[in-house]
Amino acid sequence: AESAGPFAGLCALLVTRLGMGKRVRIGDIGFRLRYQAGRRCIKLQDGDTITSMCIVPGDEMPVLPPKPRSPEEIYQEERAEQLDRLKQEQEMQHEEQDMQLAEQPEEDPDSLDCVAALAGAMTRALEVATLQIRSRSDVHAFAMLKDNDRATYEETAEREHEAYAAAMEARHQMEPGLRRLGQLIVCTAGGSAAHVNVSAVQVQRLANSGQTLIDVPPGDEVVSACLILPAEEDADGHALQAAERGQFQALADLA
Repeated sequence: AESAGPFAGLCALLVTRLGMGKRVRIGDIGFRLRYQAGRRCIKLQDGDTITSMCIVPGDEMPVLPPKPRSPEEIYQEERAEQLDRLKQEQEMQHEEQDMQLAEQPEEDPDSLDCVAALAGAMTRALEVATLQIRSRSDVHAFAMLKDNDRATYEETAEREHEAYAAAMEARHQMEPGLRRLGQLIVCTAGGSAAHVNVSAVQVQRLANSGQTLIDVPPGDEVVSACLILPAEEDADGHALQAAERGQFQALADLA
């Protein structure tokens, strides 16, 4: 595919009959000659079709990291992972022991090998049981940790809170600019309508099926969509409409 050139920062916004939608980068669609087949830009559900399309910017809202955890939550999750690993190790050990017993002739149950194997299995089972008991009171166990051990979890929690706060601040600073992308008004044949911020419509790869823009009840369908842009003021303070700016087009109704 050739480079999108001057259209590299733009996306095609697609709306389907069943209320799904997505933004696809023009560069991902690629250039085609008039006699060549196009590229499938959205994975449609059975019976769904494209209703409308327009060209919009490809600016995206920054993705937030997972919500920060408390030191106690980090400790509990770590203990749960340890317990899962011990359980898996114990199951694998039991399987190996069963295979060894099936392959070897019966031995004296009082032999050293049998006693050692039994002792090892009992030790692993005891470790699992101990962790299970402790996991029921992890909050109290966390409070009883040494200061140095507890500080490790507190530092991790602090880093997560700082990263989340920084991402929220970046998101907040971008909101005014992203609001200038406009809103999408989606209407159904049954008389329902919804408006969605263009910035909230995800930019996705071609193979994805998009996201729900409007909940379409059974028997209804999306029949029209329109792009609305906020008015701007010129040097004299007069509002300039989107059509006068010539930056965007209204969604073409292809139904």
